[in-house]
Amino acid sequence: MAKQINSREKSLNSVNRRLEDEISEHKRAVEALRESEEKYRGIFENAVEGIFQSTQDGRFISVNPALARIIGYDSPAEMIENVTDIAQQLYVDPAQRDELIRLCKQGLVFNFEEQLYRKDGSKIWVSVNARPTFDETGNLICIEGIILDITEQKKSEEKIKNYSKRLEEMVEERTKALKDAQEQLVRQEKLAVIGQLASGVGHELRNPIGVIGNSTYYLNMKLKDVDDKTKKHLDILQREVLRTNTIITDLLDFSRVKPPAFEEADLNNIVKETISTTEVPENITLETKLDEKLPRISVDADQIGRVIMNIASNAVGAMPEGGRLAIKTVVKKDFVEITFKDTGEGITKENLQKIFEPLFTTKAKGIGLGLAIVKGIVEGHKGEIEVESKVGKGSTFIIKLPAQSKRE
Repeated sequence: MAKQINSREKSLNSVNRRLEDEISEHKRAVEALRESEEKYRGIFENAVEGIFQSTQDGRFISVNPALARIIGYDSPAEMIENVTDIAQQLYVDPAQRDELIRLCKQGLVFNFEEQLYRKDGSKIWVSVNARPTFDETGNLICIEGIILDITEQKKSEEKIKNYSKRLEEMVEERTKALKDAQEQLVRQEKLAVIGQLASGVGHELRNPIGVIGNSTYYLNMKLKDVDDKTKKHLDILQREVLRTNTIITDLLDFSRVKPPAFEEADLNNIVKETISTTEVPENITLETKLDEKLPRISVDADQIGRVIMNIASNAVGAMPEGGRLAIKTVVKKDFVEITFKDTGEGITKENLQKIFEPLFTTKAKGIGLGLAIVKGIVEGHKGEIEVESKVGKGSTFIIKLPAQSKRE
């Protein structure tokens, strides 16, 4: 009997010790869990990143103080209470929320950037790193993740992007400027050569051209009954002599700039006389509207006539299929204006900036000195020249000359 009692006591003691060990182990596990929860809570509460848990239908379960600050709320409790639908209240683009749910249902961990509304309605950029949590049966319990405010980073990126774009524009502008400078240098070199040769060569060429012109005139007078082919070639000779003589005149005028010989003149008469000698094809309608109240002004009549002829001839050349050329004079404040408006091919924006540059031309024939001479003459009269043009719509040249009758 005593043995049985001792055996039971030993068994009871053994059970007690095991119970004590299990209780101690449980206490240690509880303590470890408590410590772990405290550590997690400390991380959760003190993290600088926003941490959250939310349901899949867009309600926050928990948020930490950092996330409340990022979104602009005073406390996590206020944020949870007020933000009942993340997609409608926070997302600038609600479609982002739908994409998030889709990725979560696939069990994917993902990272993306998006814009959110803060409590005050302002927008911020955030980086979201989130993952789904499932129960034992595979149902989505919640979404948990970390949110970083990257607004300043985005602003910096935008500044860098804008700076890079501006840098590219500056490089493009500088490249264009260098190209223009190179073209200008080439033109200046050509002009220097022209200046050295123009006077001598011009006179040397004018003599044989004059002989050819006189001979052509003589043949036209003598050969009355020539065939059409011979007549055609004589006309070509005469026309080309005139064109060559115009080029020589341009070269000479450009190489030896003469100051205007001012005399009082009627600008309307200069326009009429010049236009009467300008060849205008039958398919072009010429309209003139000359202001009868135009005052007499002090000009070099020959030079201004050259300006009128040059611009009118260019206008006619810009209308190979026909059109209308309107020439008008008018007084505006301290200037007398002559306007030439055609319905021709027009001038491109790029070429519009170059048309007055010496040696620039878009014509198959010509050396590009006509408008450069025109500009020099107008400026020599203390005047101005303006051009407006649209491709396919025509061009308008406006010559402005001072209206005073005397010049110093």
